[in-house]
Amino acid sequence: IETIQQITAHPLPPVLLKIAVEDELRSSRQAWRAWLEHGSREDISACMSQINRPTFAVSGADDPAIPPHVVEQEVVRHIAGARMQVVPRAGHLLPLEAPQAIADLLQTVKAVAFASLNACC
Repeated sequence: IETIQQITAHPLPPVLLKIAVEDELRSSRQAWRAWLEHGSREDISACMSQINRPTFAVSGADDPAIPPHVVEQEVVRHIAGARMQVVPRAGHLLPLEAPQAIADLLQTVKAVAFASLNACC
């Protein structure tokens, strides 16, 4: 619970806190340790320049774990044409903290993607 409280912008309602805790408990200790010790420290910036697909990054404005400026610097700037949206008043757990904003962004990305497909064919 402490970790979840540290990475969210505002306290989650009890039902969403329960979902976040259950999700965290589903991950194996071995996988979580591997992520903390290796995966989260791996520098993949050189590989990201090879991404040649439309990329849309989303970050919570109040994310203490991976703030928007880090997403911009470490992800968006390495991918040609990548776009980024910052969700106000949200932390690291975007689907739980701002579900409507995420749903709206996904609809926008979907509409843009279909429009570009229709324009080329």
